[in-house]
Amino acid sequence: SYYMVATDMFTHKTGWGFNPGIVLMRSENLTDWTHSAIDFTKVYPEKFGNVQWVWAPQTFYDVKEGKYLVYFTVKFKHNGYLDYYCAYANADFTALEHEPVFMFRADYGAIDGDIIYNEKDGYYYLYFKEDLTQKIAYVKSKNLTGPYNQDYTICSLNWWGVEGSTMYRINGTDAWMMIMDEYGEGTFFGQMTRDFKSFRRVQRSRYGLDHLRPRHGSVVSITEDEYYRLVDHYGVQKIEK
Repeated sequence: SYYMVATDMFTHKTGWGFNPGIVLMRSENLTDWTHSAIDFTKVYPEKFGNVQWVWAPQTFYDVKEGKYLVYFTVKFKHNGYLDYYCAYANADFTALEHEPVFMFRADYGAIDGDIIYNEKDGYYYLYFKEDLTQKIAYVKSKNLTGPYNQDYTICSLNWWGVEGSTMYRINGTDAWMMIMDEYGEGTFFGQMTRDFKSFRRVQRSRYGLDHLRPRHGSVVSITEDEYYRLVDHYGVQKIEK
């Protein structure tokens, strides 16, 4: 199965002021998807009835538990904090197994989290956009759900503000690539690491494919069969140089 999570929001219709939920999606073929929306104010009214935003969810497969952890940023109406909460998804990936629990708070706000496990040192690295500098920072923990250290480290090497970072392994190597959305420049900025702490710059690329303008992208490996299935279903988008 394939899994995807998203913020439940339609800014052109409802604006940015109130987005109290996320969407869990599942597919068996990458082309046909089922989805389940979770409105936190309705499902968890006692704890999240006063929530204003539930933003930028992400997933991590917990090998020890044998299920997916879903984590996201929460802001309540009564304060200005942007905090990370998390919960495990059920087996059908249609709901959360339990009420979300607190995970991490950055001093100046955090969003667009991405957790990567470093097999070399046994730490989970939580990368996020740090609001004060508009750069990517990280904290780490020996446990997936925390607690994470509060003394975070800025790690992005770009000059402009970035958000929506994602990391993926370069197949066949021990190197990992981090790509970030340089939202003010219309570009993706890339940097590579082998130790999850020190990075080197990679060529910047401008996004935009005719009608498609991808933002906050994720990268996954697919097989040849999966590639041709996607091509048959969606066609091929010509990329202009």
